[in-house]
Amino acid sequence: MATVAVLVAMACKSVVKAFFSLPSLEFVTASSSITPDTPVGSILTEQITVPAMTALDMAAAVSSDLLTLALLAPIIAGMMLCALRATSEFDLNLTSSRRGLSSYCAGGLGYFFASAHNYRRALALATSAVLRAVFWFALVLLPLWAVSEAGGMLAFAAAYIPAGFPLLPAAIALSLFFLLLGFFMRTRRYLVSPIYIENPELTLRESARRSAKLMHGHRMAAASLELGYIAWWLLGFFTLGIVLSLFVLPYYLCCRAIFYRRIVDLQQQKEEA
Repeated sequence: MATVAVLVAMACKSVVKAFFSLPSLEFVTASSSITPDTPVGSILTEQITVPAMTALDMAAAVSSDLLTLALLAPIIAGMMLCALRATSEFDLNLTSSRRGLSSYCAGGLGYFFASAHNYRRALALATSAVLRAVFWFALVLLPLWAVSEAGGMLAFAAAYIPAGFPLLPAAIALSLFFLLLGFFMRTRRYLVSPIYIENPELTLRESARRSAKLMHGHRMAAASLELGYIAWWLLGFFTLGIVLSLFVLPYYLCCRAIFYRRIVDLQQQKEEA
């Protein structure tokens, strides 16, 4: 199912990009100064500028990425719900002897398509994760961009910077600081997804507070789990997403679900002691 979702998302992106680069109609070009290879955006303006073409390219990229997010968000959330249900059944010894997921577990794959409310929850979870990733990625790159020739952000402060000050090493150190800080914040919110998916009555903010409480004392374990998947993510990238969708993503979500169950069990044992 994940493979189908990835293929459909790629097809949507191709359709959107093809629309923005569609050649003009022959009857339009016959009575105008534009050529048959002129993009469709020039039908109204007769002449497309470089900034306009850049804007069209950006619109195509953004719209295609939004389509991908809208399609994959409920799929991935449903896969996480399947993993959570499967780990719950194994803990309670409710699974049947036959191989494979039970209908109760497999039914979670389409759960977030079942109603508009469920779909909005999955989309909100995915959007929050994407925005956080973009925010920290921008913070990591900002110091390096500021000291580069393209950035030029420090030109106004050149008079206040001592001569010979190591700008590049300072920018690298600041980028590493933001990278470690972002990774720390990720481990703090590591259980937001399973908590939010398994508890429909909770909001994202309440799930984040519960995740921070559960992850206290277990952040190094979450960090080692995340770092252990770097090679798998690279393998999925170099295989054009085939290994990622067929193996890495389901395996990763199952490990996340098992980790969540163990942390919850440890918290319950601590409260009972």
